[in-house]
Parts: sequence; C-alpha cells; structure tokens
Amino acid sequence: MLSLLLTLAMTANAPSKPAVNVICPVCSGEVDKESPTADIRGQQYALCCTPCEEPLTAAPNDYLKADGTPKNSPKCMKMAPEKDVWASGTYMPDMP
Repeated sequence: MLSLLLTLAMTANAPSKPAVNVICPVCSGEVDKESPTADIRGQQYALCCTPCEEPLTAAPNDYLKADGTPKNSPKCMKMAPEKDVWASGTYMPDMP
C-alpha cells in the first residue's frame, strides 16, 4: 500500500510533456509557442484560445485519439510545405 501511495505521489508531480501540436485539437485554429495550453494525461496541448480548454479537459476522448494524437491532426498534412509540419501533426521549426 505504501509503495502504491509513493508511486501516485511521484507521478502526480511529474511535469507534462510540452505541446507539439500546430492546430487546436478543439476547433482547428492556429497555435504557436505563445498559445494557451491544457494538460491532458501528462501531455500539454496548445489551444487557439482559452475557451477551448474547457471542452478539451471535460471530454478529451472527443478530441484526442487513444495515443494522445489530436483527432484533427490529418488536417495538418495539407500545411506541411508551408509550416514544416510532419504527417504526425507536430511542428519541427529547427528542421530543414
């Protein structure tokens, strides 16, 4: 029991992974490194506006796949040449 409590305490304070999405998972608006974020299951997601945080945190499965990828990420593939977006929907600004 003690080991379970220690494990829970250590994971509760673990920092979330930084956001890598380039469009808001809620309404597909553009996001950047200055955008507000929401922490869902240990991962940050950039949002186009603060009102998008409530629906994402209330029903993350409506907007995120089981692996955490935003369900709207295939839309990013259309922007790949202009935004350096990989097929996964992540933004890699330092890549050639």
